[in-house]
Amino acid sequence: MEWNPSDKGWMLYIHFEERCKELDRARKVFERYLSNRPSQESFLRFCKFEERHRQIPRARAGFEKAIELLPEDMLDEHFFLKFAQFEERQRETERAKVIYQQALEQLPKGESDLLYEKYVTFQKQFGDKEGIEDTVLSKRVFVYEEELHGHPLNYDCWIDYIRLEESRGDIDKIRNVYERALANVPPVLEKRFWKRYVYIWISYALFEELQAKDVERCRQVYVKTLEVIPHKKFSFAKIWSLYASFEVRQRDLDKARLIFGRAIAECGKPKIFVAYAQLELRLGCIDRCRKIYAKFIELHPFNPRAWIAMIDLEVLAEEQARARALCELAIGMEEMDTPELLWKTYIDMEVGWGAVDRARSLYERLLEKTQHVKVFKSFADFEWRIVESLPNARKVIERGIEVCKENSWDEERASLLEHWLSMERESGDAQSIGRVFNMLPKKVKKIRVERDKESGAESTVETTAYVFPDDPGSAANLKILQAAKLWKRKQAAGG
Repeated sequence: MEWNPSDKGWMLYIHFEERCKELDRARKVFERYLSNRPSQESFLRFCKFEERHRQIPRARAGFEKAIELLPEDMLDEHFFLKFAQFEERQRETERAKVIYQQALEQLPKGESDLLYEKYVTFQKQFGDKEGIEDTVLSKRVFVYEEELHGHPLNYDCWIDYIRLEESRGDIDKIRNVYERALANVPPVLEKRFWKRYVYIWISYALFEELQAKDVERCRQVYVKTLEVIPHKKFSFAKIWSLYASFEVRQRDLDKARLIFGRAIAECGKPKIFVAYAQLELRLGCIDRCRKIYAKFIELHPFNPRAWIAMIDLEVLAEEQARARALCELAIGMEEMDTPELLWKTYIDMEVGWGAVDRARSLYERLLEKTQHVKVFKSFADFEWRIVESLPNARKVIERGIEVCKENSWDEERASLLEHWLSMERESGDAQSIGRVFNMLPKKVKKIRVERDKESGAESTVETTAYVFPDDPGSAANLKILQAAKLWKRKQAAGG
């Protein structure tokens, strides 16, 4: 033994003394063995020896001494599993539970799967429902921690982790996870990389207000959020609106107005103006709303939604003259984006007031600017459903069809005829339905060969042509089409 042999040599000596019933001598050999070759396996052998001879305190002391003397990296899940199972055999379930928990906290997440499985089994056998659920949640915490250790900018993982802690209800732990998540500021100043990050800030503020019921901390979260966001590069209208709404709930209207004012200066997004105006409207401050929308139009003069918002306000205030003046100004701006939205708003407004002649006049003015098929359909629907004059609606459709003929817009012409037919089927008679039905075109598939200019490769392109019965020469075209179909059927039958 003075040569310090291998583990096998030491164990042969110990077993020899054990067979000779010399347990004290065997223990002394074990002490020398542990002193010369301290390891996880040598301590486990010692604990097994003492338990076998019913020396439970000495066996427990062996496990504890191993934890005390050996470095953490020398103890794996196998050691702690043996220790916990030892305590289970002694019916010391609380001790076993503590061992499982401490081991799961200490060991790397990817090296404790078996230990976790045994812990779940242990909890099912000895724990209550709450303990089992806590065990499952703890495992999820380990998984999140492992993922975030390598990928701290994985905001979706942080959000899942936060939701888990919120379900457990420990306020301090929830705050800790929020603070850790928000410490990972996106390194790139592009808005798309900040959306999930800002979402966590919003979630944090709502948590402090609604769950923690801490108004001052909630306010601090909003303030910090606005400090972190690089407003000169981009901003988020939602955070401004939420902050202002929070102050409204605290009955501090002056502060809410200051926040919206700052938002207009630093952000200036349409949503800010709408949210601010809605607040003032709820308070009955029409003049303040007008000022807000005037600023909206000043900063976004070609955005139709700015004009529509102010028009809707004047309609709500029953200021017809103001509303009409705004509409005229808006539709007169050539640079306006999607002007059709303003025309529709203007027409719907006049219809809502029962000013049918004004609405009809607007349709005529619109047709002077554009002859889009949608305008003819909308005009026809106005005459049909609002004025309840099917003859007037027919005239509008016929005008549209003539425009399509002049411009060779076959697809649009077919669309108008389909719309006309649906009108007749709902409100017309059999004769008018038949008349429109006979005007519907036949669809003809055409295949043409196209050659690529660079490669010279040929490809076939299939297109759809329309043959209208009332067009000159259409009868001959239909006869050719019918003959071609007949020949194709004969070929198929012969094949």
